[in-house]
Amino acid sequence: MLLRHFKQAVFYSSVLLFIGFVQSAGFAQSRVLGLPFTYHIDATEYSAGMLNLDIQQDSRGFMYFANNFGLLEFDGANWRSYPVKDGSKLRSIAITDDGNIYIAAQGEFGYFVPDSINTLQYITLSQDLPEEHRNLGEVWKVFKGSNEVYFCTFDKVFVYFQNQLIDVIRIPESLDFFFINNRLYAQTIDYGLQVLFNGEFSVIEGLGLKTNEIIIATIKGSENSVLYLTNL
Repeated sequence: MLLRHFKQAVFYSSVLLFIGFVQSAGFAQSRVLGLPFTYHIDATEYSAGMLNLDIQQDSRGFMYFANNFGLLEFDGANWRSYPVKDGSKLRSIAITDDGNIYIAAQGEFGYFVPDSINTLQYITLSQDLPEEHRNLGEVWKVFKGSNEVYFCTFDKVFVYFQNQLIDVIRIPESLDFFFINNRLYAQTIDYGLQVLFNGEFSVIEGLGLKTNEIIIATIKGSENSVLYLTNL
């Protein structure tokens, strides 16, 4: 595994839906030349919170947003909102090949499945955790692997297979998680970047990071390489 370092600033921007999605939804009828077409959507239009921390697209082209008020669904014309337990704020989304929409939220995680009329129904997974693990705090990220689903908190990773808990992996307190090349990485506070291998996290040596320099984003590179960006 090769890690390459690119130092540059990373900025958050407003949610932009690009012409590629509009075309896939069947709403663009003419060729647009010049600058990419963008469409700004205000929170009043989708009737939910202003903060969206994650965006995913399913096989039909529908867009899903991890919103402070719940899961938002956009089919290209209409918005729908699906709350989770106790109005928890969503942090992250992962959509599996079978169409399940897994969510990480404030003190909660689980998944949405469509019913007979394609209305999403929420099924909690965290409610069935052993008592010692139920005080979750924030569940910041969820990722889909080849067969497993990973739910990430500050100091634990819950691993599920076919919606059954198969492992709880403890980790030093972490700032962020990344999933690249089917590997889970954690940016820990005291021990730098770690990678999950054979059920344990271990430190990645030789990155050459300065004091107080942390990794804030990763990008899949060529072959098995990982490009990473830092705060400096």
